[in-house]
Amino acid sequence: MCIRLAPIAAALVLAITPLSAAAQKDSKEPERPKLPAGADTNDPRAYYLAGERLLRSNASRAADAFYWAMRLDPTWADALYARRSALLMSNPRRLARYLDGDRRTLRSEEVSRIDSLHLRALMTNPFLYRKYERQMMTAYVIESVNGGSGADRLSPPEIAHIWDSYLMRAPAAVKGWAAYADGRFDDALKRYAEALSTTKRKAYLRTERGRIFQMTGALDSALVMLQLAAEELRKQDNEELVFLYDSKALLEFSIGKIHESRDQREEAREAYGRALQEDLSFYPAHVALSGLALMAGDTTAVVSEMELATELRPNDPVIRVIYGYALQQLGRREAAITQLERAIATEPLFARPHFILAELHEQGGDRASALRHYEQFVARAAKTAPDHDAAVAKVAQIKSAGITQ
Repeated sequence: MCIRLAPIAAALVLAITPLSAAAQKDSKEPERPKLPAGADTNDPRAYYLAGERLLRSNASRAADAFYWAMRLDPTWADALYARRSALLMSNPRRLARYLDGDRRTLRSEEVSRIDSLHLRALMTNPFLYRKYERQMMTAYVIESVNGGSGADRLSPPEIAHIWDSYLMRAPAAVKGWAAYADGRFDDALKRYAEALSTTKRKAYLRTERGRIFQMTGALDSALVMLQLAAEELRKQDNEELVFLYDSKALLEFSIGKIHESRDQREEAREAYGRALQEDLSFYPAHVALSGLALMAGDTTAVVSEMELATELRPNDPVIRVIYGYALQQLGRREAAITQLERAIATEPLFARPHFILAELHEQGGDRASALRHYEQFVARAAKTAPDHDAAVAKVAQIKSAGITQ
């Protein structure tokens, strides 16, 4: 079961066939969508909301809006996931093959690039709520029924009827997925629990339950589910096509994040170490270990872990900013400046590194450079961003002292 919606999609094909018969930073940068009058063009949320509005009617344009949201804030997991969803929905035929689990489609370079957005989102937030799964499945139903020549078009009430009719007789796992997609988490947990009693392959269901438990604050239950899922996956022979966002490394990383949120640092460190044992290229574990080392005052480990992370992802502006911030905390000002300048070179729209650079230059007595970066932060940051008003005040303060760039 390589794509978890694939069995749902396959069953829906069977469900709708009678009705169908009876009814007879991309290679090219997308154009920025226009925002409503008065909207802040530096605000990633403005583009995200624009994408949400467009998703049902024009998935390609929605993907463009989500692109600019993730450019303006590359730390935002929801924007990465939203663009991945919109890109899949922008090509209904490809989406149908994807959800059917067609191996050629799944292994294609284009789909791999799209799915990498999903992986990056989960590496940023392993407990991300995948809010667009129902919309993707609706698009799948429409393509399955209307994609063939001569098929009548389905109305929204007809699509809803297909859904309701199918879900009434669907397996518990599918009902659990539908409840999750609709945000009915208690019902999802109940349905997934029912499904666990009917299958030998429990890892996926336990992973989903673990994520929901974490989202609802039941951290003990979340840990139990994720640990059982990881244990099962370690025993499997890995003959199935497995995606990185279903990997043991990501599971262990998720476990580490829960431990870290509970200030269980040693347990978190062990989980991140297991993630790297599963996949040496899993760079978020290095970043997480560096954060634990920073809290412990272990300067050597901070630097070594972040060096490994940047070697694995040399063009990732987020990792460069994290590294720069860590070096700032360690008092290594020049090294921090180097990392932050590299972040800016990689993603010029990312506002955050400019604020940290401004602080570093001000700490070093270079108020002209500090002014330049405060101004560049203000020019790029959303008006509602943390430190926006502080940066505006800093610009005024430095200029009042007669300092210019």
